[in-house]
Amino acid sequence: MSLCARFLEAQLKGDRRRAVRLLMEQGLDTGLSATDLLLRVITPAQREIGRLWEANAVSVADEHVATAISQLAMSHLYGRALPTDIRREHVLVACVDGEWHDMGARVAADVLEHHGFSVRLLGPSVPVDALLERVASEAPDIVLLSMTMDVHAPALTTAVRALKARFPNLPVLVGGRGCADRNLAEYGLPHLTAPRAAVCAEIERLLDA
Repeated sequence: MSLCARFLEAQLKGDRRRAVRLLMEQGLDTGLSATDLLLRVITPAQREIGRLWEANAVSVADEHVATAISQLAMSHLYGRALPTDIRREHVLVACVDGEWHDMGARVAADVLEHHGFSVRLLGPSVPVDALLERVASEAPDIVLLSMTMDVHAPALTTAVRALKARFPNLPVLVGGRGCADRNLAEYGLPHLTAPRAAVCAEIERLLDA
């Protein structure tokens, strides 16, 4: 059984200690990086939890317990994997207004920070006014927006247009399952449908452009 399958099994049993211990003892202690565990274990396990919930194979409570375990595991990985050197580039990560599913944004933020970027994670459902205010005060080098559900497409449109209008030279990147089939060419925006590891390479490309 793969590490991802064992982690998923611990999630479904609500066994927080086993889930975290698996990532530490059979993950980090065997040479896997925090990024490996985020992208190859936690993310696919969480995706499977979502699929099971959509199929009515697990309850809402089960899904919440599993998500809480993923968040706990990410917290443990975060403390074990911070680089000593932080890059100059500052990335601001936020979910669009109304988007409360922030696991993807959190994973992207952690992966970026593990790679030495300075990251500010604003979290779920960030109103446009608050987003603009934070961008104005922090002057990030790039903004990463997350949207997992199609229903929030109008909020994504509003956020992107507002950012482009006020900060025309600011690179904006969007990601999440809700962006996979969406044409963002009209905004001149790249989007991420590949594994979240691609976010680092894409941000490097945008900053070097």
